[in-house]
Amino acid sequence: MSPVLLAVAHGSRDPAAKECVLSLTSRVARLANGARVEAAFVQHEEPSLTTALAGAVTEEGADGVAVVPLLLSSGYHLSYDITAAARAAGVPVARPLGPDPRLVRALAEGEIDVTPLITGEVGLDGVGQAFDDLADPDRHCKILVTP
Repeated sequence: MSPVLLAVAHGSRDPAAKECVLSLTSRVARLANGARVEAAFVQHEEPSLTTALAGAVTEEGADGVAVVPLLLSSGYHLSYDITAAARAAGVPVARPLGPDPRLVRALAEGEIDVTPLITGEVGLDGVGQAFDDLADPDRHCKILVTP
């Protein structure tokens, strides 16, 4: 039996997002000292969290599986969807990737290029509309506010 790290991402209708997650999990698997690293998605992609979790638990038992959220905060999906599925399976859940001071520093210093994520730009007077626009994740990911 080898432990399974189930890396759970949000999921997107954009196929490039899944490829990014699979690239990350592949790199982690090479460093994982024998642990299997698998990807799952909360929505929009397969395998779903529930499908991947059920398969991992069936193969390795609940003691051999850990859920690792590939999320930046403890928002709705982590607080409800991921936690509920893991609890039902008897599997532990790691903390999200952020907010971590190292991540904030890397973003602030430009070590992580967020340009591909920016789907709009507004001035201060457009902030209210930007929040409304961000409610449609198929249209917007990040809207840059420029004073």
